[in-house]
Amino acid sequence: MFIDAPRMKHLDLFHCQFTSFPVSILTLTSLEILNMQYNKLSSLPVTISTDLADLKVLTLASNQLKGNIIQPPLIYLRELDMSSNSLTIVDDIGEYRLLEKLVLDSNAIKSIAVEI
Repeated sequence: MFIDAPRMKHLDLFHCQFTSFPVSILTLTSLEILNMQYNKLSSLPVTISTDLADLKVLTLASNQLKGNIIQPPLIYLRELDMSSNSLTIVDDIGEYRLLEKLVLDSNAIKSIAVEI
């Protein structure tokens, strides 16, 4: 899908009705901004933090993500929007050391880590 785009830095895939994360995105190692809001994602690839190490802005609002924020953490992320999902806890947020903006409204959060 993205064979000739290794230096792509910004990708918008909102309202695409994805039910699973397209693994071809993981080949975009220079990607800095990824917008996947208004899809139907319920999980993310375990390797997203290592495959997309340059990612700085990630928008996953209005999907079907449940439980905790992304684990293992995307440690270089500066902005994370996971609003309008079904998150219930925000643990290990302290590992997101460069995070400047975190949006979690319209979730079912019952527990927030002390380090926030």
